[in-house]
Amino acid sequence: MQNNRLGCLTGTGLFAAIVTIVAVVGMFFFNGSQMFSAGALNGQTGDLIGGVNSHAQITECNACHTAPWENVKMAKRCMNCHQDVSAQLNSTSELHGVIARTSPNTSCRECHPEHRGAFASLTELAGNFNHDQFTFPLVGKHVRVTCEKCHINEVFKGTPSDCYSCHKQNDKHNGKFGTDCSSCHNANSWSDATFDHNRTNFPLNGGHAGVACGQCHRNQVFTGLSTDCVSCHADPAFHIGAFKQSCTECHNSTAWSPAQFNLPHPEPRTDEGGSGITHGNATCRQCHPSTVREAICTDCHDSNNFGGN
Repeated sequence: MQNNRLGCLTGTGLFAAIVTIVAVVGMFFFNGSQMFSAGALNGQTGDLIGGVNSHAQITECNACHTAPWENVKMAKRCMNCHQDVSAQLNSTSELHGVIARTSPNTSCRECHPEHRGAFASLTELAGNFNHDQFTFPLVGKHVRVTCEKCHINEVFKGTPSDCYSCHKQNDKHNGKFGTDCSSCHNANSWSDATFDHNRTNFPLNGGHAGVACGQCHRNQVFTGLSTDCVSCHADPAFHIGAFKQSCTECHNSTAWSPAQFNLPHPEPRTDEGGSGITHGNATCRQCHPSTVREAICTDCHDSNNFGGN
């Protein structure tokens, strides 16, 4: 006669099932916390909150976790201990208040992961935190900077937002230009600096506008430079010191040559005697081919004597 009963309903099957259930229950009883634990809690110590100094001292899972059938959520359990954060949620200027207003569906664990070991960070903002919500949006090279570069020791509130606080060690000017780095530098490229020379006592205009910084500021010396023309424009041999280095009397930064001669001249350059003869259209080199101290009149006159024919 054929036996149609299922094997699990036989005496042997039932006995095996009972043994298996007892084994599972025993393992759960003795090792249940390890079986279902997501990992060790963080051991970072702080102020005494809820009777503990760190998460690692919490022994009951339900101190933080809630059952699916409970109305209360895990965030509520977090707020029970972290009441300072709870107060921030009602502020429009505090960190957590801004996050709650702009990203209302963000949960605590998105930025503050747990069960990663005693020494793991409790703050992981990368990818979950929009810095543009605050007074210091991340642009340019700042986008790729890790949080801890600016927020040392996980201090997020009160972090200075001025350039010099982070870039002081990069100041090749040794403070000569003050601490407002952004007046010349930008976050896209530190080396792509723009300096407004009009803020100094030597505005750059004319031909000076296109001169490279290094031509005047040799060896990166930016202060104490002379603004006299001869500091950069040596007195040419043609002048041989005749004008006492007062370049601006005749020259200007728009065009060094031709020069406008505006100094007293021993020979009138206009028809002062009514003779109809004028030197007004003559260039300096026509009468002074070598130096300004040597006049050659014989190209047009019979002699070099003033008033000669």
